[in-house]
Amino acid sequence: MRTEPRLLVVDDEEVVCKSCRRIFEGQGYKVESSTDSTEGLSKATSNSYDAILLDIKMPKMDGLEFLEKFRETRPDVPVIMITGYSSVPTAAQAMRLGAIDYIPKPFSPKEITEAVSRLLSVQTTVAAPAPVVQPDVAVADKASTSYGALTEDVLFLDDSWVQVGEDGSVRVGGFISPEMGAKVKSLRMPKPGDKVQHGLPLVAFKLDDGTTHVVPAPVSGDIMEINDALMAKPELAWTDPCRKGWVARLMPSRLAADLKDVDPREVVLSNADAGRAAEQARAMSLLGCKVYVAHTVADTLEITKALAKPVVVLDGQSLADKGPEVVKKLNAMKPTAKVVVAASPEASWEKDYRANKIFYYAVEPFADGEVIDILHAAFRPAERGTASKHEAAGMPSWIRRIRVINRQGETVTLMASAGFLSESSGLGRELVSRALEGAYPVRVTLGRDGLNPMEIRQVAGDADRILVVEVRDMGGLPGALSRKEASEVVEAAGEAGQKVTTFTVQPAAGPEAMGFDDSGRDGVRIVPGGENGSPSLVRSGFIP
Repeated sequence: MRTEPRLLVVDDEEVVCKSCRRIFEGQGYKVESSTDSTEGLSKATSNSYDAILLDIKMPKMDGLEFLEKFRETRPDVPVIMITGYSSVPTAAQAMRLGAIDYIPKPFSPKEITEAVSRLLSVQTTVAAPAPVVQPDVAVADKASTSYGALTEDVLFLDDSWVQVGEDGSVRVGGFISPEMGAKVKSLRMPKPGDKVQHGLPLVAFKLDDGTTHVVPAPVSGDIMEINDALMAKPELAWTDPCRKGWVARLMPSRLAADLKDVDPREVVLSNADAGRAAEQARAMSLLGCKVYVAHTVADTLEITKALAKPVVVLDGQSLADKGPEVVKKLNAMKPTAKVVVAASPEASWEKDYRANKIFYYAVEPFADGEVIDILHAAFRPAERGTASKHEAAGMPSWIRRIRVINRQGETVTLMASAGFLSESSGLGRELVSRALEGAYPVRVTLGRDGLNPMEIRQVAGDADRILVVEVRDMGGLPGALSRKEASEVVEAAGEAGQKVTTFTVQPAAGPEAMGFDDSGRDGVRIVPGGENGSPSLVRSGFIP
């Protein structure tokens, strides 16, 4: 056997490939990887490897087909299957096709190392993964959780965040402002075993004015555990949101796709005082920000220019009278950058700063925790308008049906409960707008009546598929979506019901029960994109 064992990892999730590379390269292995099963098979058959780590569930060609083809030419190379915990029976089938062993996700570094060392008869030790270090930021508080090291940056979807663990599971949470936190009376969290969907409710905060603030899930997956500490102390969600205030750990079901819709919170910290800069950078890092420290004006401008949507925090004390001129240069070079001035109490340049465009001016925001509110506001998505047209008095404004012809020529009709979709605002307006933007032929029917079996039978005569959205109390989080709830209306439609996919949406309690909007803050998030040519206007599945 060669002195440097050679491994090939084939898994469509880059995070799994990256984890395996990190684990085994630290132990002297040479590791290659591929997120494309076809490419992986080509590598496996044309190169020499001591072992192959192969995922079972992959697009294009799954692990079973891969293994069957691979064994036609390479019957001798050991293969370990990587499988989600719900696919163990499939892993057993892989064993019959010639796999040597299988390891279920999520796996720890020790588990995957022992599996490989067993079949290669190599004695190894688990090397500690290299920490992800941000410039001038201490990482001690980011190093570990109850389920292993966190190996990736914190990524955000509006008010929610996700961080990937080295075992393939993810930790998720919400980021709410201390101002809102002061109004929180209670919170509702998912339970282990629950499924959450990207953009749909993860956790709901009940406020003292009777309203509910819903934080969407940044990724889809199965809940593995919840944070009991957050249940006992809800204030962790706004005092320490990205460490002790995490909501749940889950096993993602479509991580690669969901991560395309999340972003880091990038902050440029301009501070000439290295000691104070390190403290400030650490404080923002613990709030999930990716912090770039600049000690000079030139570095501040250079780093800001390279980032897509930066927030620039200027330390007024160290910049002194140069600060306003820095803001002027930033505005000219990067108009989209949001500039925050962290001033000292004795600073005398506030008027000069405000003569330029700045996002916020604060006195010692790191000392009193105001920086949490500032970052929350700076990274919030822009509010979108609601009503788009004048409605004549007495005319119906609720959408009963949206009929779309997709690119395959199929007619897909969405039917909704009365009062759920508004023609002029929120989700209803957004659905219609997205259909028109995609150049789909669309027909909208308005009305105030509820769903009924006769209408479903009538629509079925002209539709290839029907999607029925009902609003009903399921005892879940506001905005939660279920495809499992039975529908008496659909069952009463008889044979026409065979064309129907039924979705049930949990309404919020109180006066905002129908207040679903297009930003996701009420539990339903609109995201673009389609699959298989269908008019997929909402990733949550309204139009699959």
